[in-house]
Amino acid sequence: MFRGFLICPFVIELARLDPSEVDAVDPPGPGSVGYDTLFDEPALEGDEDAGAPIRRELDSILLPAQIEDKAFEGLAMVEAGNVPSSDIEITLHFADLEAQGLVADDGMPAIRSGDRLVTIQREDGEIVVTPREPLYVIEARPEGFALSLANPNRNLLTLKFRPRPKGLRARGTT
Repeated sequence: MFRGFLICPFVIELARLDPSEVDAVDPPGPGSVGYDTLFDEPALEGDEDAGAPIRRELDSILLPAQIEDKAFEGLAMVEAGNVPSSDIEITLHFADLEAQGLVADDGMPAIRSGDRLVTIQREDGEIVVTPREPLYVIEARPEGFALSLANPNRNLLTLKFRPRPKGLRARGTT
């Protein structure tokens, strides 16, 4: 069954957040855990007012990706010190995720909010962009089903990136 393909693919390197390793950290404070499964985010490490999110990552992975012109424009703005007014979007193909074991039995991708874009490369491995500021996945949205109604499969995954992790709650708040 034909599932389509990426147009002019590049390769992205992603460092995935490891919730189990984050959860193993015992941050200061009563009853606190490193990873809050309710809000799907890491707690703060260090001082409550100036602490940084607890961050532990799995080994980075390489995935074919379609990079839109607007994404390159946004990356150029970030490199120049400007935060683009729109999110940076990159498209992946589910067939590539499946080939690397990154799709759960329920069909959901293992790419999640908080994963970090490390580099964008050409298919030959030449690095095209290394973001000066870390770019984090803020949304991983499955889109479309293959071009067959007889046996539909998920087709594309659109990732939205921002140059900062999603907002974190202060410890002890809901």
